[in-house]
Amino acid sequence: MTGQERKIKISELPPSVTFNGLWTLGYLETKGKRMSVKVSLSEIQTAYDDMLSATETARTATTDMRRLEATVEEKEEERENFYSRSQAMVQGWSNDEQARKDAEASRLEVEAERVEAETERKKAEAARVETEGVRIVEEQLRIRAEDERKAEELIRQKQEEDRENGTLEAILDAEAATNRLNALSDHRDEIRDGYWWRWNEETGEWYNTGEIAKGNVMFATFELDPFTGILTMFTDEEYTGANFELDENGILTVVI
Repeated sequence: MTGQERKIKISELPPSVTFNGLWTLGYLETKGKRMSVKVSLSEIQTAYDDMLSATETARTATTDMRRLEATVEEKEEERENFYSRSQAMVQGWSNDEQARKDAEASRLEVEAERVEAETERKKAEAARVETEGVRIVEEQLRIRAEDERKAEELIRQKQEEDRENGTLEAILDAEAATNRLNALSDHRDEIRDGYWWRWNEETGEWYNTGEIAKGNVMFATFELDPFTGILTMFTDEEYTGANFELDENGILTVVI
């Protein structure tokens, strides 16, 4: 140090506002050897600045990452919420579909019961129609039989009326015949002056038959059954007088 030089304290040195052009001493070990080296403070500044920049970048990246993570978490939550809602909707759809299937199954069961009931109704209706057809045929047969019965009844009534009329006529004819016979019986042939005299029904007078009377006087008697209408004639064994005939019309004829 020369006489002009003087010692200056570090505190008196002017401050440096940059590291450019500044150096410092350091040690470097290489392959087990230690050697002194100078280190540029500007490079350290640059490295420091780069470190700060990288740190800021990393901080920004971390912030962005955290924001992204937050966004991702938010989206994931939204996704989970959407998934939950979707699951709920799917479950709702599934429940609705199951309810629809159950309702459809119930409808099909009710429809099957309705079809079965309709089939039974048709069978019952067919049986009813068949029964009604049989009933109608039977009713027609009954009406026909009733008409035939009425016709037969009319015929029977007519026959009964004819029979009664015939019976009445026969009775009346028989009564008339009886009255006639009684009249004839009351006017039996008489012997007058040796001749047979006979009663004339039409004139109501006696007349001479011209027959000479001889032997016993015999005559016929008659009896009418009021229940059967049968006329019976009674004569003696030696009766040789007139004969009598009663035809189918109830007319009494004297056969001389």
